[in-house]
Amino acid sequence: MFAHKEFSEHFFRMTEAEYLAYEAASEVRHEYVGDWVVSMAGASLADERIVRNVIVGLEPELRQRGCEPLGSNIRVKTPSKMRAYPDITILCGEPQMVDDLGPSLTNPSVVIEILSPSTADFDRGAKFDHYCSIPEFTEYVLIWQDEKRIEIRRRQPDGTWTLGNVIGDDLQLTIQSLGITLPAEVIYRGVF
Repeated sequence: MFAHKEFSEHFFRMTEAEYLAYEAASEVRHEYVGDWVVSMAGASLADERIVRNVIVGLEPELRQRGCEPLGSNIRVKTPSKMRAYPDITILCGEPQMVDDLGPSLTNPSVVIEILSPSTADFDRGAKFDHYCSIPEFTEYVLIWQDEKRIEIRRRQPDGTWTLGNVIGDDLQLTIQSLGITLPAEVIYRGVF
C-alpha cells in the first residue's frame, strides 16, 4: 500500500475504534485509511505558502458562492471510513459533522492536496479512491510544490471521473464546479 520508503516508516495498523481513541489523545495528527494509521509529517515552507496563497486567492469568490475554504486542521471522514486532514477543503453549504471523538466533516465539495515526494503516490491513489465515496465531492486538486504543475480530477454527471493536467508558467487552477480560476502567479507566489 505504501511503496515510498520515507512514507512507509510512518504507518501502522489498528482498528477504527483504536484509531479514534489514539487520535483523541495524541498531540500529533494521524490519518486513518483501511485499518492503517499514517503519521502526518510537518509541512515544508513551499507547502505552507501554496496553501496560504490558494486559500487567500479563493476565499472572496468562494464566499460569493456560499462556500468557504478550510485548512488542514479539519478532519474529513468518508463513507469508506477514511479519516484524513486535507491541505485545503472547500465546503459549500452547511457543514455536516460527526463526532468521532473529535469532529469530522463529511460533506466537502472540493479537496486540494499539496504534493510532496513522500506522499504523492498515496494522495494520487488510495486517498482519492476514498474521497470518491463522498456524494458531495466533485473535484480533487493536486498541486505540486516542486514544479508548476496541477492535476485536477472532476466527477462527471454519470459518476465517472476525468483527469486533467496543467503544467508551466501560464497554468491556471480552474475549479469548474464553482466557476473559479486562480492563476499560477497567485498559487506559487513566494515559491518560484
